[in-house]
Amino acid sequence: FDWVAVLAVNHAQGSPRKLFMLVYLVGVVITAFLSNDATAVVLTPAVFAAAKKAKTDPLPLLFVCAFIANAASFVLPISNPANIVLYGNHTPALGPWLMRFALPSLLSIGATYVLLRWTQREALAGTCEANLEPLRLSSSGRVALAGIA
Repeated sequence: FDWVAVLAVNHAQGSPRKLFMLVYLVGVVITAFLSNDATAVVLTPAVFAAAKKAKTDPLPLLFVCAFIANAASFVLPISNPANIVLYGNHTPALGPWLMRFALPSLLSIGATYVLLRWTQREALAGTCEANLEPLRLSSSGRVALAGIA
């Protein structure tokens, strides 16, 4: 988590708003391709570590973890285990799924970003740490990263 945190903080270049957007985009990808549960379990500790490294308020970033897990949970059938339970053995193929859920998913993701960004605007003002010393990823960390990928 420290390795991911340093990477995220350095990419944000001292801007809590950029860090917020970066966490949001990563949350969308994790939710879509792993699941909303993975976003809560995998992303939340990394985001908290990033906020601590950046010396910024962690609450807006933790809100991202909670809200994006729901907002992006219909992008793909695997994005939310409830999708599979709901459809059972009749889950639509990817093409029909995307025809039904692509636009609502994009609208949900966009609306959630706008509202979170607006409600957290004061907490995201100012600057945060930047240019942290890069950390080496341990061998077990590389295995974990490969497994997630």
